[in-house]
Amino acid sequence: MLYRHSLEIGDSIAKLLRLGSSSTASILIRRLFETSLGLEFILEKNTFHEDRASCYQTFRQIERYKNFTRYDPNTPEGKDFHRILDDDKKLEAAAFPRKDLSKERQILDETLNSPSFKLFWDKFKSVKRKPKHWYSLCSAAPDIRSLARLIGRESEYVLLYKMLSESAHAADVFSGVVSVSKEKKLEVHILRGPVEKIKEATTLAANYLVSCHTLLLETYLKNHDIQKSFAHWYVEDYREVFMWAASPGPLFSEPTPTEL
Repeated sequence: MLYRHSLEIGDSIAKLLRLGSSSTASILIRRLFETSLGLEFILEKNTFHEDRASCYQTFRQIERYKNFTRYDPNTPEGKDFHRILDDDKKLEAAAFPRKDLSKERQILDETLNSPSFKLFWDKFKSVKRKPKHWYSLCSAAPDIRSLARLIGRESEYVLLYKMLSESAHAADVFSGVVSVSKEKKLEVHILRGPVEKIKEATTLAANYLVSCHTLLLETYLKNHDIQKSFAHWYVEDYREVFMWAASPGPLFSEPTPTEL
């Protein structure tokens, strides 16, 4: 499913780039990077790690359990949640449902105590500092950078993640958009583009998608006709377009600073 998720993200990025929306595409590229890390962690060294896949599923069920606790008005967490909503005057007309979710939690608790999930469910309950990410439940990685380091991709994190995060959190809305003209006047690029940013986003997204696809082929279909077909497609149809997208030179096309 992580592989499918990478394809879905890639499809969305492609549609945005066809319309010239490079900045919005960068937000999804960050998600694609995170997804590729998770997929590689589960398929590390071209081996399916069933325990890590079970950990992913367990954490997903734990998050559902936490939501059923948070939204239940009969729990301490639920009372606090609904108090916050009730205190917000802008939400006076909204009718938020208040439902006893104890049965839902009971069903989930039974699921989490089944053989497939019990190991990680018990571990989650036993630790005082609850992990925020699924991979933290089955590794020593507390965050995305640590996960990248664990599978040998920390350099990608250092080079890319800050830039992609700034786009996601609107921390940098100037890069590639605001520049200084030859007349020393500030110029703001139109909404679509610029071409350099589109090529930049295309290169990053394509790299991650090919990486995810290759990982699956190497793990499950090594030396299969499908793998050979992919290699032929890459050489004959894809590489030339990819080289065009990668042609600008610098990884990040920042405008050259000019004095006003």
